[in-house]
Amino acid sequence: MNSSENTWQDVQRQRERFMRDPIPIRLGNLASTLARLAACAARSPQHALLDRLLLEAEFFIDCTGPEAEPAIQADLVTLQLDLARWRLRWHKAPSAEAASKIAEYGRDSSRRVLEWSGLLA
Repeated sequence: MNSSENTWQDVQRQRERFMRDPIPIRLGNLASTLARLAACAARSPQHALLDRLLLEAEFFIDCTGPEAEPAIQADLVTLQLDLARWRLRWHKAPSAEAASKIAEYGRDSSRRVLEWSGLLA
């Protein structure tokens, strides 16, 4: 079993607890994961940790998207696809430049998702 499969199994264990939360809290958790992704990528990026955070964010979207407001569902799908692309790029060619771009994307996405959550209102 590879590390992505192990990560996916670990994240799936969080599903029961995650699904008990209302949508705004789930989106807040997604925003938090994206912020951690940005912070990790901006520091000394560790391959396994970045992979886990990217996969975790994808998973949170998978759990949240179908129940989210229709107005943001398409944006969540786009975000999930972007995260999958970043994870693939990171696997193919981990570099300081890629980590910097992941950090920027994570920061921007975290802010956007937090706005969608309504938790700042």
